[in-house]
Amino acid sequence: MNKYIDIDALQELFKRLWPKFRKSFTTDIGMKIASVVIAIFVWSYVVSNDDTITRAKTISGVGVQVTGQTILQRNNLALLTDVSAYLGNISVEIDVPQSDYAMVTKENVNVELDLSNITRTGTQLVSLKASTPYGKVTKIWPASLEVQVEQLDTRYVPVNVELVGNVLDDYWYNVANINPSQITVSGPASVVQKLTEAVAQVDVTDRLVSFNRSATLMLVDENGEILSTNVLSRTSASSSIRMEVFPTKNVPVSTEVADVFKGTVADGYEITGISISPASVTVAADASLLESLEILRIVPISASNLKSTYTTRATVSSLTNFENVSPQQVYVTIEVAEESISRVVGEVVVRYINMSADYSLSMEELESEITVIVTGPRSRVENLTADDLIATVDLETYGVGSHDVPIELRLAEDETDEVTFNLAPSSMRVRIEEAKEK
Repeated sequence: MNKYIDIDALQELFKRLWPKFRKSFTTDIGMKIASVVIAIFVWSYVVSNDDTITRAKTISGVGVQVTGQTILQRNNLALLTDVSAYLGNISVEIDVPQSDYAMVTKENVNVELDLSNITRTGTQLVSLKASTPYGKVTKIWPASLEVQVEQLDTRYVPVNVELVGNVLDDYWYNVANINPSQITVSGPASVVQKLTEAVAQVDVTDRLVSFNRSATLMLVDENGEILSTNVLSRTSASSSIRMEVFPTKNVPVSTEVADVFKGTVADGYEITGISISPASVTVAADASLLESLEILRIVPISASNLKSTYTTRATVSSLTNFENVSPQQVYVTIEVAEESISRVVGEVVVRYINMSADYSLSMEELESEITVIVTGPRSRVENLTADDLIATVDLETYGVGSHDVPIELRLAEDETDEVTFNLAPSSMRVRIEEAKEK
């Protein structure tokens, strides 16, 4: 076989067949359609396999990813600007291979704000970088962001619980456990230095029994204003909380001497009264226990040789099944005074005073002495005699006629505030007449 191709023979064959092919392509509709389809297929194949053929695509609403924060913190710096405000506001233009055009979305475009090159505080202009696995980013709007940078500060703050919702007055709510109970917050100094606590809000609406809850932590300042956490980092964003919930009851505290006082008073003295403030306390416990609870007692006060009123604090005795007693201590006042005695003093002379010189006195009964029962502190009363008492009948406002005039009585020392008198008789019958001329 001849292994060489006769070029002249092929050319001659093509010359003979070409008119037939040309006539077929120009007159046969089916062949024309087939030609177009073949051309499209060939073009699509070329486009899909040639990465040099690209189209520009604009993507809007792209978010910003902040990087380099670890290095920024290592430089003792923190970002004050809240870049979350730029989320969704970045646009990019990408040269995309025709085969990947439909694949490019804002979800696979990465816009990066790199903070690693910032070395000082103040206003900094940081260029944005963007990339995508499906092409080359040619433009970014905006091309850079202006950010504020401050010194880094760190603070430890307590976690406190705030009850919200329908808080019932006759129920006791207690934070039995909170984890974590303290968190560490870092960020720009001007923000961190305002921070006083982390607050976990717990809704207790319709909560009548104890429960567990996880709550998001809010960072607040001394005025209770919530601080933005977008520029802050913290060791925990939430806390697990165990809330105890029990019904309550106001229960009076006994004022019986035997329940309150276990000491002694001095000889000749006595307890005249006991008062407790507040008079009742609030107890939280199971409802069945509260129902049977009528009175509470304090841990008895022990004092010796009391001679005057004594006030002190005392602890309310608590049963083991009590969940809470509020307040746990009360103020107790023990009133102490001398023993009060009564003494009968006879032959107390009655004196008549303040009678006008225009009148004269005629006694219908010649009594001029009375008997007095004196009641008061032992030291004031037990040694009284008639000479220590002054009994008077004041006639200043009386005119001519017969009158029952009350007897006024006082101690010669003129100190009668602690002493009372019972007179027999309590008045004198007198007759006042015109004075006779001499």
